[in-house]
Amino acid sequence: MLVTPNRLSVLRIVATPVFISLVVQRLYWYALGVFTLAVFTDFYDGYLARKHDLSSSVGAYLDPIADKVLVVGSFVLFFVYDMVPLWVVMSIVMRDSIVTLLRVYVSRLGGYLQTTWIAKVKTTLQFVALYWVQIEMILAHEQNSILAPLAGVVTPEYRIWLMGAVALMTVLSAWSYLFQGYKVIWRIAQPRPEDFDNSPV
Repeated sequence: MLVTPNRLSVLRIVATPVFISLVVQRLYWYALGVFTLAVFTDFYDGYLARKHDLSSSVGAYLDPIADKVLVVGSFVLFFVYDMVPLWVVMSIVMRDSIVTLLRVYVSRLGGYLQTTWIAKVKTTLQFVALYWVQIEMILAHEQNSILAPLAGVVTPEYRIWLMGAVALMTVLSAWSYLFQGYKVIWRIAQPRPEDFDNSPV
């Protein structure tokens, strides 16, 4: 198979600096296209892994790393452009650091953390927020843009509420993983029947 989940994850990592470079050069439509491609690979690699049973230990680490590179890199970029508050960026960085360390620790114990529904909502909101910022930048750069009908909706006033929702779901996602991690670690720590020596003395 030419297209594999791991290759798509690598493509997402490579696409991130390309996206950032295009934004810096004010090539917003090209940046939007590259970002959309990166988002597509995020959803499609999971689909391929499930459909063709292509899950691997490498992919289990590579996929979330690719996600973090894209999301954190994009939010930091737009923070520099004063489009994203620092507290949103900090919530994302801290959450991703905590969850990554927890995943590694649980994995070394022989356990596994399932992706939570809160994490999926968080990811969706993050992508919506990043699209929102890009649309704002296009509207500010092009007076007669085909996106002009969105000008009354995609505004800084609404953006701050969206960013608040992103930060909230990011924090809730961290708590959901901490709770799941606690249960997994507690279950692993419980003594098993074979741990007891029942042989006669």
